[in-house]
Amino acid sequence: MLITDKNYPLEQTCIIHGEVYNCKPKDIIDIDDIKNLSGDYCLALCKEDKLILATDPFRSKLLFFNIDLDNRKFVISNDPREIKKLGLYPYLLEENTILVLDLHTYSIAKQENRKWDLTQKDNTHTKVFDIFERCIRNRFNNKTKLLLSSGYDSGVTACALYKQGHVNFSISWLDLGDIEDKKVIGKRLQLHKGKLFKHKTYDISHINNMLRYPQLDDGLAQAYAVTFEYLKSIQMDSVIVAHGGSYYSDYGYRGRQFGINSHFGGLFPSQLEIIYPRKLQHLAGITGSSDLIAT
Repeated sequence: MLITDKNYPLEQTCIIHGEVYNCKPKDIIDIDDIKNLSGDYCLALCKEDKLILATDPFRSKLLFFNIDLDNRKFVISNDPREIKKLGLYPYLLEENTILVLDLHTYSIAKQENRKWDLTQKDNTHTKVFDIFERCIRNRFNNKTKLLLSSGYDSGVTACALYKQGHVNFSISWLDLGDIEDKKVIGKRLQLHKGKLFKHKTYDISHINNMLRYPQLDDGLAQAYAVTFEYLKSIQMDSVIVAHGGSYYSDYGYRGRQFGINSHFGGLFPSQLEIIYPRKLQHLAGITGSSDLIAT
């Protein structure tokens, strides 16, 4: 995606980076349509009188922009390198945000994308798991792999995929050191015929220009880059990643908290406003926190 004041579409067009599961791009014609979307996306809706940018509630796809109001120029891209090539700074659009650029007055207005009703109406986790399994079903296809660890997050994702009848859907590292429980990984891989591969050294210097802060040592981004190199070699184009420790999550059971990532100890949360809107922290700020990452 690269949209500028010079190549702006003559006809109304919606350009989506990512996936939308409940409609097609041609059906998105205004802000109300954007607010009803379900998916992992960022988008640009190009209309005759205004340019509308949007990120999904969790900013699973990053959208960068540079808008010069005084000179009536703009550039929009999901890849910050494209904006940097023009000698401009790529500003990152916040999560759950709709930005409207009026092409007549060249004024900017922002509003919230999805507004959540945080009134708690349930007292079981049934709907949580129903929605979770539907999300996994929407995002998984024969070109997808699960990046498997020994943690709870990828474990519950693996259970959902196995429950849906999938096998041979996961990959994991051979040289994990002491950070993972290899017995747990071994049992999981054996159950659903996953693949274990050895970490190789790749030249990933090309990812530095994509990082917001390239001077930082972002080990996670580098690990993803190496994993994607492997995925390309086996003709896979996406990976499902579970990393609940990066934001609000709950590792616990009957009030007992399992580690620092437990907020409720497994008890059902009665006050949703405590945990949402969740604060996307270090991972999102540098690499873009994602549940589905395309290579």
